[in-house]
Amino acid sequence: MLCSKCEGEFSRYERVGGQFLACFNRYRPRPMEEMVRWEDLDYANLKLFFLSMLWRCAVTRVPMTPKVDLGSRLAGLTELLRAGDPGGEEEYPILLRFLEAHPIDRNAVMTVPYPIRDRKRRGYNMVGYGVEISWITDGQGVDPGHAPWILKEDGTWLVEVSPGSRTPAWRQAIAKADEMDRKTLADPRARERLTRRVRAHRAREGGKAQDQS
Repeated sequence: MLCSKCEGEFSRYERVGGQFLACFNRYRPRPMEEMVRWEDLDYANLKLFFLSMLWRCAVTRVPMTPKVDLGSRLAGLTELLRAGDPGGEEEYPILLRFLEAHPIDRNAVMTVPYPIRDRKRRGYNMVGYGVEISWITDGQGVDPGHAPWILKEDGTWLVEVSPGSRTPAWRQAIAKADEMDRKTLADPRARERLTRRVRAHRAREGGKAQDQS
């Protein structure tokens, strides 16, 4: 998506962000658990990781992310990333929602960022890595109702636990996946390719089972 220079500059953020999301993905909420509190997080690098995700989608020419338009705020975000400055917790605040679903289901869903437009927030949402990520980009501060849920400068993050099927981004992703499945099954050549991949996968799984026995 980006030039090698930009990729190199962001790599240190990606290590921290990747480790966090991998740990998060392995988490299994307890029955009726409504929130998860994370502590001792690397605020600076983790915040920069999420900001770099949004920035990439805003500047890339890849057609899959045309809905990310930061307008005049793009220049400010670019300066923060160049300086390695995450800004305060209410500057481009970030919220997470943990999607309570089977790990296979959660990991199968990935969306591009799409705009949030409601009476409390202006920003972008996306689903990936088993979580729903929200960036607030309107520069109007944080609504009191959302303030407890943003990534904090003290390295704490309170994250809501939500059934994935209740979130708009999840439903959007599932609908797109279903549409692609219908198109695949309607195309004989695509159906044949899918059959070959399934057979190859089953052969690999069978080989692993024999090795373990």
